[in-house]
Amino acid sequence: VTMLWGVSQAQADIQAATITVQGSGVVVGTPDQARLTMTISSRQLSVQQAKQEVDGKMQQLTAMVQKAGIANADLNNAPLRIYPEYQQDQSKVELYRVERELTVLVRDLKLYPAVLEQASTLGVTQLQPAELLVSQPQPLYQQALQLAYQDAEAKAQQLAKLSGRKIVRAHQIQEQG
Repeated sequence: VTMLWGVSQAQADIQAATITVQGSGVVVGTPDQARLTMTISSRQLSVQQAKQEVDGKMQQLTAMVQKAGIANADLNNAPLRIYPEYQQDQSKVELYRVERELTVLVRDLKLYPAVLEQASTLGVTQLQPAELLVSQPQPLYQQALQLAYQDAEAKAQQLAKLSGRKIVRAHQIQEQG
């Protein structure tokens, strides 16, 4: 939170004076969800062969994580990506790499090990680091915002006192999440 505080001055010619401060607030929350992004890829002589392999594994992976307790609404398939891989002299396509990502929101962290096991069993090509989440972040954010405001206000009061001024009101408040 960045705040611009107006201060009064006891001078014949009143000038607008400001104190600009930044405040911060931190609230710690315990993650209760995880978002995993897994990639399945295949390298084949034809796009069709590679796509069939990726589609088959993606269907198996989807079915496996659903069986582990993940709802269909918590699964997100990314579009198919196709990359030609050329011979060393760049004259001709040697293979095609086809890949697709599946993002899984694990709402119950007890299911996390089972989802990882399913992914490794199926041969997921790449597993990005899990993004740990708090399912209800808004109350924590509001607490942190309040702490940031209080921090900025305390700094402005201290600077006004040190400079022999008095705070009248906040003229501008900017939030940076």
